[in-house]
Amino acid sequence: MRAFAARSPSLLVGYPARYHPYVRRTSLGLVLWLGLLPFIVGAAPDATQDADLPAAVPVVCPGIPAGAPLIQGLVSGQVLTSGNAVTLQFSNVSFACGSWLNEITSQGCHDDWEFSLTLPVGVLHPGVYDLAALSAQFGELYDIAGPSESEGCSRVPCTMSVKGIGTLGVTDPGATLAIYSADAQCVTGTISGLTDTFSDAPDHNGAFFALPCAE
Repeated sequence: MRAFAARSPSLLVGYPARYHPYVRRTSLGLVLWLGLLPFIVGAAPDATQDADLPAAVPVVCPGIPAGAPLIQGLVSGQVLTSGNAVTLQFSNVSFACGSWLNEITSQGCHDDWEFSLTLPVGVLHPGVYDLAALSAQFGELYDIAGPSESEGCSRVPCTMSVKGIGTLGVTDPGATLAIYSADAQCVTGTISGLTDTFSDAPDHNGAFFALPCAE
């Protein structure tokens, strides 16, 4: 698959994990050790928002064409600017500014995901942009939850496979970013033609909204 090629040494990781009822969380330290960063991370997600709920486009986010399909499962979108770079990050879990997906949990036994695109700050204006020509950088973290299993005398609530990409340069010539609107309150647009190294990864293509967050 011609999806992404590393512009600097990076690590692709996919590993299964089984969760015992008394061990509910995977340590971020393990993820860091495996080289899945840089990810922009923060506190835990809003416990009132389950994953995979349909996204409600904020009223401050105009410009998405009527009927345009959003990224499947999209709930949170954030914009983070640092120097001459801007990161658009998206997740199917609800986050406030300052928080992001920094761990995978077995609670609820559902699929969680996040991905990000880091771009030159000057692209946040209406237009269509070739991601490869921009030397855009892609990163992601996601899990796939499976059914519960018995292990000896105990029963684990679910099985989970966790995968991630630290930083890879987008090289697919068909990958584009269209910006519909961009201001101090929201950025809207569409991602098209973005393929993934992992065959079971979520589909990252579709319309999006992203709210600016201060560093």
